[in-house]
Amino acid sequence: MKEIHTEHVFPISPERLMELMDEDAYRDFVAERMPGLVDFERLEFRWDGDTRIRRVRMKFDTPLPALIKRALPSKGEGWLEETNLLYPKERRMESTMVSTVTKTVRLVHFHEGSHPGETRRVSHSRLEAKVPLVAGALEKLMEREAHKHKDSEFDITMAFLQEMA
Repeated sequence: MKEIHTEHVFPISPERLMELMDEDAYRDFVAERMPGLVDFERLEFRWDGDTRIRRVRMKFDTPLPALIKRALPSKGEGWLEETNLLYPKERRMESTMVSTVTKTVRLVHFHEGSHPGETRRVSHSRLEAKVPLVAGALEKLMEREAHKHKDSEFDITMAFLQEMA
């Protein structure tokens, strides 16, 4: 099991950042620019009281080392289903991401930044590989990919905000 921590500061309020995550224009912008993302499908989007529930399915074309690829049941075909529970009043999100070979549970908090109108997004994740034979190598690879993904998501969000300004 791997623990992953990421943190980014956005120049918009926590409420606006959480709203932005579900806008079609933003989702399309991210899908077109996210490295390795080859397919994106929104499965569910609804409110349950004050909780926003969002389920998406993504497919990534992440190159895998030959040893890991041979040990995987899917030969590395990387779909990922993500379920997010967003709690806007509490400024937090809980995510569960499941693929054929990994499960990640992530807790994200959206805090006021150091300056008015800023958001500091802090993410803590626990990644578990489901393939014991190559679990350590797979967890290292997925940890590296998770950091790259979050950094790419941050860069793409900043580009979207600049384009919309």
